[in-house]
Amino acid sequence: RGVWISESALWCHWLHVGTAEAVTPCKVVRVLPEDFVEVVQSHNTVSFLAAEFAEQYYKRITAARPPFADFPSDLVVPFTDFADMVSSMSAAAAMHIGMQALEHFRAPLTQTKAS
Repeated sequence: RGVWISESALWCHWLHVGTAEAVTPCKVVRVLPEDFVEVVQSHNTVSFLAAEFAEQYYKRITAARPPFADFPSDLVVPFTDFADMVSSMSAAAAMHIGMQALEHFRAPLTQTKAS
């Protein structure tokens, strides 16, 4: 549950090997690279954060190899969970993500006080 297939194809040139078969009901979303880039580039903040994310993701793809990590696959790229990615981004990117998280959590508190 909650698994992405081939997320790497969003961040770098990626060659798929093999086939995937769902063993339980699932949803498939097709993201066209041209559309993805257009949407990301149309928002300055999203563009900035996506560039930071892509840089860190690419570093992990190219560094993932034994004996320190498994090779990357269509299902897993080692050390790309959210905490690993954010902690390795620039201070500006990490601060922006942190501020957005605070705003997200502050909104329900503000709404509760106003009620």
